[in-house]
Amino acid sequence: MKKPLIPCKGLDLRPGMANAPGFCTHLKNIVVTTNGRPVRRPALDYRLALPAGSVGLHAVGDDLRILAPSGTDDSNLAPTVTIDYITDPGQSIAAVLGAIADFSGRTMALVQLADDSTALHHCPPTGTEPGTSTLLSPGFTPQFSLIKAAGRAWTLDGNLRSLRGSRLEGTDPATLEDWTSASTDDGPLSLDVANYSAGRGRPMCLGTFAGRVAVFYRGAVLLYRMDENQNRIGLEQAVAGPGTRAERSPVEINGDLVFLSDSGIRLVSQVTQTLDARADAMGGKVDDYALNLAANLSLEPIGHYCSRLGCYLLAFGQDVLCLSMVPGESVRGWSTWRLPVPVHAFAEAQGLTWIRSGNMLFSLNPSIDVDDTGPSTTAAIPVLYESVPDRSEYDQVALRVSVTSTESVAVQVVADDRPALAVDETLLGRPTIVPGRAPEPVSFPVTKVGKSIAIRVFDAEAGADWRLDDLALEVTR
Repeated sequence: MKKPLIPCKGLDLRPGMANAPGFCTHLKNIVVTTNGRPVRRPALDYRLALPAGSVGLHAVGDDLRILAPSGTDDSNLAPTVTIDYITDPGQSIAAVLGAIADFSGRTMALVQLADDSTALHHCPPTGTEPGTSTLLSPGFTPQFSLIKAAGRAWTLDGNLRSLRGSRLEGTDPATLEDWTSASTDDGPLSLDVANYSAGRGRPMCLGTFAGRVAVFYRGAVLLYRMDENQNRIGLEQAVAGPGTRAERSPVEINGDLVFLSDSGIRLVSQVTQTLDARADAMGGKVDDYALNLAANLSLEPIGHYCSRLGCYLLAFGQDVLCLSMVPGESVRGWSTWRLPVPVHAFAEAQGLTWIRSGNMLFSLNPSIDVDDTGPSTTAAIPVLYESVPDRSEYDQVALRVSVTSTESVAVQVVADDRPALAVDETLLGRPTIVPGRAPEPVSFPVTKVGKSIAIRVFDAEAGADWRLDDLALEVTR
């Protein structure tokens, strides 16, 4: 009996998964395309060195920007990236907690400093040194997050009780700097969020989707309906149970919000309907893997939607979970990436996905064969595909494998989980080397016996056009 394994449906890492054609137990450095073909992920393309002391990475329209104290040298950055300058805080900037843009394109940023204090800044036009202080004094301690919704800037108060909204943006961008509570419809306001989250930990971050602001606690999500008229702003739903500890994981995708909860990767729309973060078909296939990565508290999970690929990316240092999807239509499947450098920030601009790692700036480039690891060093990109095993209570005999690939690949039939993979996920044993002849298939006979049969495909140096067009296994009992 011939069993086709393509179209690929992505990873299914739930314990004991078997007899699910198209799903995989390993799918490394791969993107699942719309037609179910596994292709190699884009390579890292080194672009330039960012100034020491600069932080963050964000986009305003097609402008790619970083944040830095006044006096930071911006030579050699143009035209790729510009600096949003803030007046020198007198100490190093540890992190950017949030960055938004007013209607004129100027950046407002909430930063965390080396002593763990926070400060809110409204920058001059990008690339322009500030003539006056950029530091704002909102009258409270802005904390955790900064977003923009319904014409206002929103942040959380360090008192752990209040969601603060600025004055409604008007014809003057300075209106976003006004946080003094007022009774007018367009005035600043303060919402008491703590009343709805008792016993659910402290607030962690904010997210936006479909005209709502989501306030994430460790054990709750509060959804506020937004409007330019503050009399129409109000709590829409409070869901206890889900929440997040990963402040940078929430990402808005086509009217929904994806985030990493203590149960795994979830959609806000799903948990508000089921009222249970454990019940979710989207993230359930990779929950254990994601939570295992999240257990390393030295790595900050960072989420991003890569519109060019149609993928939600969740980075844990060098390890990235990739969900290939068509927003509003379908999920194509999960895969994993292993990058040669850790991810510290993502941004989308100029039709590209950008990655900051330390003070190095990279873009994702599908047309080059190797990863750049720096200005003059590279690393090969290995790909690994392994199907979910076909299990039976009786012995099965693998008779023939058929492969259609664009490049030469190493192929193994895995019987009863043998041979094992090496620790670095390279192949042990004696795989069959199959030449790339796409679109023509290459088939070869095998004789493997076991109650569990799977196929493994490996390429240690996958090129830019690597693709697996077809894969099939012929077995008999």
